[in-house]
Amino acid sequence: MEPVLQDLSHTLSLKDQVYENIKKQIVIGNFKPGSRLIEDNIAKAMNISRAPVREALNHLERDRFVQLVPRKGAYVTQVTQQDIVDNTEMRILMEPYAARYSINDIPECMIQEIEKKLLYVLEHPDDIENYIESDIAVHALFYKYSSNRLLVNVLDNLIDYSLRIRYLPETMKNGVDINVIVIATREHLKIIEMMKLRDGAHLSDLIKKHLQNAEKRTEMSII
Repeated sequence: MEPVLQDLSHTLSLKDQVYENIKKQIVIGNFKPGSRLIEDNIAKAMNISRAPVREALNHLERDRFVQLVPRKGAYVTQVTQQDIVDNTEMRILMEPYAARYSINDIPECMIQEIEKKLLYVLEHPDDIENYIESDIAVHALFYKYSSNRLLVNVLDNLIDYSLRIRYLPETMKNGVDINVIVIATREHLKIIEMMKLRDGAHLSDLIKKHLQNAEKRTEMSII
């Protein structure tokens, strides 16, 4: 009898699970910029040893989510005005371009599926995790179907980096800001409508305007 081995190719290691869990809590605003991440507390909360927590924090530092301070510990990184400007500048350069030149390759069924997600967000704007999922899905459409694999890889890295500051307007102040979620989702729906029309030029303009609006909202959140 041939041995039956489990396919583990899509199974995250414990370190990676800890990494994703902490990163998610930073992104959705449960760990605020400047807050300390105590290894013992995280390990106890997850019912694991400190070793994978320490590894995850090292990974988070490489990805700019966390700063490790000698003899003091790990802290969620602060977001500066320059971080916001740099992030927006790169996204404006690349996302409108990618969307414009891959517009005819985006499946209609995917556009419709994400439109449904956005309409659901408008009905449940207090669900921050659902909103973040819809936001990531919209922006992924801009480039995921591009035939330029280098462009896809570069934008994947840029999007991962942008997660650090992307949801500050929605989570920075006193809990979830429903108004920001509604405004951003309506902008997303306009973008989806232009995708349905396959109008690359106007789609590019809408994405640029959306990113500029997002930059203003983010700047206001850290004042």
